[in-house]
Amino acid sequence: PPPPTDTSIKIIQGRTLTSKSLLHAGFRYSRDGKPLTDGRQAWRCVKRSCKCPGRLYTLNDAFHSLGKPHNHPADAADSNAAEARSKIKEMASTTTTSNHRIYCAVTGSLPADTLALLSSEDTLKKSAQRARRKLNPRPRAPLTLADLHLQPEDCRTLRQADMLLYDNASDQRRVVILATSDNLTILAESSSWYLDGTFKSSPQLFYQILILHADSPHTLMTDPAASPPSIHPHPPHPQGLCLDAFQSLTQI
Repeated sequence: PPPPTDTSIKIIQGRTLTSKSLLHAGFRYSRDGKPLTDGRQAWRCVKRSCKCPGRLYTLNDAFHSLGKPHNHPADAADSNAAEARSKIKEMASTTTTSNHRIYCAVTGSLPADTLALLSSEDTLKKSAQRARRKLNPRPRAPLTLADLHLQPEDCRTLRQADMLLYDNASDQRRVVILATSDNLTILAESSSWYLDGTFKSSPQLFYQILILHADSPHTLMTDPAASPPSIHPHPPHPQGLCLDAFQSLTQI
């Protein structure tokens, strides 16, 4: 048979994090066994329900040749849906973009026939979260303050700005101050500071979260991620530790 005119292929993530799928000319393939002795990798059409014998061969992840023909027409919508699912998982595992923004970015321009083949928005967001946690597992929560070792690279905003300003590393009277350099500039230029203390949302090992708000003509610092909170554990005299926190802040 004459050689195919379309030799472009895409190898994407499959249904699981370890599986791969191949897209070519509106057909979707899955890996078919181990590479052959000549180095070629066989791929089989995923339409097993109709017992499709379609095959494709790659060499070094590039198109090599077609095998047996398919017994069904191409389905571009199916290929586009598979690629969209793969993009969502890839973006979730390699970026800090929120799952909602990833979903909107990937599905926003998809045609209706492709959207009809995708799972619900909640299901796709959950798959993104699983992919994120699989490749970037959360560290185990410390059981004591002595086990809590904060590193600057672990304390950054979503925009990758450093936040760890101070940590006295005490296992009895722990004080941690989180803020960006822009936060400190706003505090320094503000004539008024406002203190907001919360206990309910404080991490288990700590007594209270104190959040400083400041007047700014450009930014209202009401987001805890953008404000410089002081976090400290339950001490015998919490008022004394609050004073320690403010003294530490003035020395930064």
